[in-house]
Amino acid sequence: MAINGKLGLWVRRGGLILLLLLARTSYARSSSWQITSVAVSPDGRVMALVALRGSTSFIYTVAVDAGLATRLTDAKDGEETSPTFSPDGKRIAYSHEPGNHTRSRIVIVNVDGSDKYEWSPSSMTDLSPVLSPDNQTIVFARADFYGSHSPIAQPHPHGWSFFAANLDGTNVRQLTTERFYVATRPNSKFLRTERLPHS
Repeated sequence: MAINGKLGLWVRRGGLILLLLLARTSYARSSSWQITSVAVSPDGRVMALVALRGSTSFIYTVAVDAGLATRLTDAKDGEETSPTFSPDGKRIAYSHEPGNHTRSRIVIVNVDGSDKYEWSPSSMTDLSPVLSPDNQTIVFARADFYGSHSPIAQPHPHGWSFFAANLDGTNVRQLTTERFYVATRPNSKFLRTERLPHS
Protein backbone atom coordinates (compact mmCIF):
# COMPACT_ATOMS: atom_id res chain seq x y z
CA MET A 1 0.00 0.00 0.00
CA ALA A 2 1.15 3.56 -0.56
CA ILE A 3 1.51 5.90 2.39
CA ASN A 4 2.67 9.48 1.81
CA GLY A 5 4.63 8.47 -1.24
CA LYS A 6 6.23 5.52 0.50
CA LEU A 7 5.59 1.82 0.36
CA GLY A 8 4.26 0.35 3.58
CA LEU A 9 3.57 -3.10 4.98
CA TRP A 10 1.79 -4.02 8.18
CA VAL A 11 3.35 -7.02 9.94
CA ARG A 12 1.94 -8.67 13.06
CA ARG A 13 4.64 -10.06 15.35
CA GLY A 14 4.47 -10.84 19.07
CA GLY A 15 1.11 -9.10 19.42
CA LEU A 16 2.47 -5.85 18.00
CA ILE A 17 1.84 -4.31 14.61
CA LEU A 18 4.83 -2.79 12.89
CA LEU A 19 4.65 -0.37 10.00
CA LEU A 20 7.56 -1.02 7.68
CA LEU A 21 8.32 1.72 5.20
CA LEU A 22 10.35 1.56 2.03
CA ALA A 23 11.66 4.98 1.10
CA ARG A 24 11.06 5.85 -2.53
CA THR A 25 14.17 5.36 -4.59
CA SER A 26 15.19 7.44 -7.59
CA TYR A 27 13.51 4.79 -9.71
CA ALA A 28 10.15 5.21 -8.02
CA ARG A 29 8.62 8.32 -9.52
CA SER A 30 5.14 7.43 -8.33
CA SER A 31 3.66 5.72 -5.29
CA SER A 32 2.15 2.84 -7.29
CA TRP A 33 4.21 0.12 -5.59
CA GLN A 34 2.74 -3.20 -4.53
CA ILE A 35 4.17 -5.83 -2.21
CA THR A 36 3.55 -9.14 -3.96
CA SER A 37 5.31 -11.67 -1.71
CA VAL A 38 7.09 -11.89 1.63
CA ALA A 39 9.58 -14.44 3.00
CA VAL A 40 10.71 -14.58 6.63
CA SER A 41 14.12 -15.75 7.83
CA PRO A 42 14.24 -18.89 10.04
CA ASP A 43 14.94 -16.80 13.16
CA GLY A 44 12.15 -14.34 12.33
CA ARG A 45 14.44 -11.32 12.41
CA VAL A 46 14.58 -10.47 8.71
CA MET A 47 12.02 -10.37 5.95
CA ALA A 48 12.56 -10.37 2.20
CA LEU A 49 9.76 -8.79 0.22
CA VAL A 50 9.09 -8.19 -3.45
CA ALA A 51 8.08 -4.64 -4.40
CA LEU A 52 6.35 -4.44 -7.78
CA ARG A 53 5.84 -1.35 -9.93
CA GLY A 54 4.51 -1.90 -13.43
CA SER A 55 6.55 -4.69 -15.02
CA THR A 56 9.52 -4.26 -12.71
CA SER A 57 10.03 -5.80 -9.26
CA PHE A 58 12.89 -5.63 -6.77
CA ILE A 59 13.63 -7.47 -3.53
CA TYR A 60 14.09 -5.59 -0.26
CA THR A 61 15.27 -6.98 3.05
CA VAL A 62 13.67 -5.60 6.20
CA ALA A 63 15.02 -5.85 9.73
CA VAL A 64 11.89 -6.62 11.73
CA ASP A 65 13.06 -5.01 14.98
CA ALA A 66 14.05 -1.72 13.33
CA GLY A 67 11.77 -1.63 10.30
CA LEU A 68 14.71 -0.65 8.09
CA ALA A 69 14.32 -1.67 4.44
CA THR A 70 17.29 -2.11 2.11
CA ARG A 71 17.49 -3.09 -1.55
CA LEU A 72 19.01 -6.56 -1.80
CA THR A 73 20.69 -5.93 -5.16
CA ASP A 74 21.52 -3.02 -7.45
CA ALA A 75 19.51 -4.30 -10.44
CA LYS A 76 18.17 -1.43 -12.57
CA ASP A 77 15.38 -3.29 -14.36
CA GLY A 78 13.77 -6.70 -14.79
CA GLU A 79 11.88 -8.78 -12.26
CA GLU A 80 13.25 -10.19 -9.02
CA THR A 81 10.74 -12.68 -7.58
CA SER A 82 10.21 -15.64 -5.24
CA PRO A 83 12.76 -14.88 -2.49
CA THR A 84 13.47 -17.68 -0.03
CA PHE A 85 15.93 -17.93 2.86
CA SER A 86 18.45 -20.70 3.34
CA PRO A 87 17.80 -22.82 6.46
CA ASP A 88 20.73 -21.15 8.24
CA GLY A 89 19.34 -17.71 7.36
CA LYS A 90 22.58 -16.52 5.76
CA ARG A 91 21.54 -16.50 2.11
CA ILE A 92 18.57 -15.69 -0.08
CA ALA A 93 17.73 -17.46 -3.32
CA TYR A 94 15.35 -15.90 -5.85
CA SER A 95 14.41 -15.79 -9.52
CA HIS A 96 15.57 -12.97 -11.78
CA GLU A 97 14.24 -12.15 -15.22
CA PRO A 98 16.46 -9.47 -16.81
CA GLY A 99 14.90 -6.41 -18.36
CA ASN A 100 15.64 -7.68 -21.87
CA HIS A 101 13.01 -10.39 -21.27
CA THR A 102 15.43 -13.29 -21.52
CA ARG A 103 14.54 -16.37 -19.52
CA SER A 104 14.55 -16.04 -15.74
CA ARG A 105 17.33 -17.73 -13.83
CA ILE A 106 18.17 -18.54 -10.21
CA VAL A 107 20.28 -16.15 -8.13
CA ILE A 108 21.82 -16.83 -4.71
CA VAL A 109 23.15 -13.98 -2.58
CA ASN A 110 24.09 -13.31 1.03
CA VAL A 111 21.42 -11.57 3.09
CA ASP A 112 23.51 -8.38 3.07
CA GLY A 113 23.61 -8.44 -0.76
CA SER A 114 27.22 -9.59 -1.05
CA ASP A 115 28.67 -12.60 -2.90
CA LYS A 116 25.94 -12.68 -5.54
CA TYR A 117 25.96 -15.74 -7.80
CA GLU A 118 23.66 -15.92 -10.83
CA TRP A 119 23.12 -19.10 -12.79
CA SER A 120 24.09 -19.01 -16.45
CA PRO A 121 21.28 -18.11 -18.89
CA SER A 122 19.54 -21.05 -20.54
CA SER A 123 16.68 -21.74 -22.92
CA MET A 124 14.47 -22.65 -19.95
CA THR A 125 12.68 -20.53 -17.36
CA ASP A 126 13.88 -21.30 -13.82
CA LEU A 127 11.77 -20.06 -10.92
CA SER A 128 10.59 -20.57 -7.31
CA PRO A 129 13.82 -21.84 -5.70
CA VAL A 130 13.94 -23.57 -2.30
CA LEU A 131 17.15 -24.51 -0.49
CA SER A 132 17.57 -27.92 1.14
CA PRO A 133 18.03 -28.29 4.93
CA ASP A 134 21.77 -28.97 4.49
CA ASN A 135 22.24 -25.83 2.33
CA GLN A 136 23.82 -27.94 -0.43
CA THR A 137 20.94 -28.40 -2.88
CA ILE A 138 18.36 -26.15 -4.45
CA VAL A 139 14.96 -27.35 -5.68
CA PHE A 140 13.23 -25.23 -8.31
CA ALA A 141 10.62 -25.23 -11.05
CA ARG A 142 11.69 -25.17 -14.69
CA ALA A 143 9.37 -24.27 -17.56
CA ASP A 144 10.08 -24.84 -21.23
CA PHE A 145 7.53 -22.28 -22.45
CA TYR A 146 6.33 -18.93 -21.14
CA GLY A 147 3.33 -17.44 -22.86
CA SER A 148 -0.28 -18.16 -23.67
CA HIS A 149 -2.08 -20.48 -26.05
CA SER A 150 -5.19 -18.30 -25.95
CA PRO A 151 -5.73 -14.62 -26.89
CA ILE A 152 -7.79 -14.08 -23.72
CA ALA A 153 -5.37 -15.69 -21.26
CA GLN A 154 -2.51 -14.06 -19.41
CA PRO A 155 0.98 -15.47 -20.13
CA HIS A 156 2.27 -17.99 -17.61
CA PRO A 157 4.95 -20.71 -17.45
CA HIS A 158 3.87 -23.86 -19.26
CA GLY A 159 5.27 -27.36 -19.42
CA TRP A 160 7.13 -27.07 -16.14
CA SER A 161 8.48 -29.72 -13.80
CA PHE A 162 10.49 -29.74 -10.58
CA PHE A 163 14.28 -30.09 -10.62
CA ALA A 164 17.16 -30.15 -8.13
CA ALA A 165 20.71 -28.86 -8.60
CA ASN A 166 23.85 -27.88 -6.75
CA LEU A 167 23.91 -24.27 -5.58
CA ASP A 168 26.07 -23.26 -8.55
CA GLY A 169 23.50 -24.64 -11.00
CA THR A 170 25.44 -27.81 -11.86
CA ASN A 171 24.31 -31.44 -11.47
CA VAL A 172 20.73 -30.67 -12.53
CA ARG A 173 18.37 -33.61 -12.12
CA GLN A 174 14.66 -33.85 -12.80
CA LEU A 175 12.40 -34.75 -9.87
CA THR A 176 9.01 -34.98 -11.57
CA THR A 177 7.97 -36.37 -14.94
CA GLU A 178 4.59 -34.66 -15.30
CA ARG A 179 4.60 -31.38 -17.19
CA PHE A 180 2.42 -28.73 -15.55
CA TYR A 181 0.95 -25.45 -16.67
CA VAL A 182 -0.94 -22.62 -14.98
CA ALA A 183 -4.51 -21.92 -16.00
CA THR A 184 -6.61 -18.91 -14.99
CA ARG A 185 -9.91 -17.33 -15.81
CA PRO A 186 -9.83 -13.77 -17.16
CA ASN A 187 -9.69 -11.26 -14.27
CA SER A 188 -9.37 -14.12 -11.78
CA LYS A 189 -7.29 -13.73 -8.63
CA PHE A 190 -6.73 -17.48 -8.36
CA LEU A 191 -4.27 -19.74 -10.15
CA ARG A 192 -4.80 -23.37 -11.00
CA THR A 193 -2.06 -25.83 -11.94
CA GLU A 194 -2.90 -28.67 -14.27
CA ARG A 195 -0.97 -31.57 -15.66
CA LEU A 196 -0.38 -31.66 -19.38
CA PRO A 197 -1.55 -34.88 -21.05
CA HIS A 198 1.19 -37.29 -22.10
CA SER A 199 1.90 -37.20 -25.81
